[in-house]
Amino acid sequence: MKLYLTLAVVLSISLGGCHSAQKIESNYGSKSFETMCVSCNGTQQTVRAWGKGRNKDQALDQCRKQALRDIIFKGITLGEQSCNRRPLVAEVNAEERHRAFFSEFFADKGRWKKYAVLINKDGAKPVSKNYEIETWESTVAVDIAALAKYLQEQGLTTINY
Repeated sequence: MKLYLTLAVVLSISLGGCHSAQKIESNYGSKSFETMCVSCNGTQQTVRAWGKGRNKDQALDQCRKQALRDIIFKGITLGEQSCNRRPLVAEVNAEERHRAFFSEFFADKGRWKKYAVLINKDGAKPVSKNYEIETWESTVAVDIAALAKYLQEQGLTTINY
């Protein structure tokens, strides 16, 4: 009888300790990290972009690069309706076809810095941190008129601004 009682106590303790793992609720899994337009005034487009890096500065540089890549190659489809939705470079696979040019353009000390400026570096928001990678959200102003002119001067097909 003592054996059954001991077995029942051990069994109830072990079963009582088993419970389903708690799920951590997060809205980041459903959050869209696609660049979106905030405003546009003809020559300058202000967008909200996201970037990843080992620290805040690297992530914010990636925000600026991502904003430029989306404006140049994809066009902006989310956000304010007054923004131009078409990409600056109309050529299909332009980044791959002109790999040398765009590698130099988007290099750490490349010309991309001239066309994209952080509007709110102090107001940038951290979105997540996984291991050593941080994701940040920031607002970026892009001089689309000057960028389009530069890309045309370099022989790339662009839309007119």
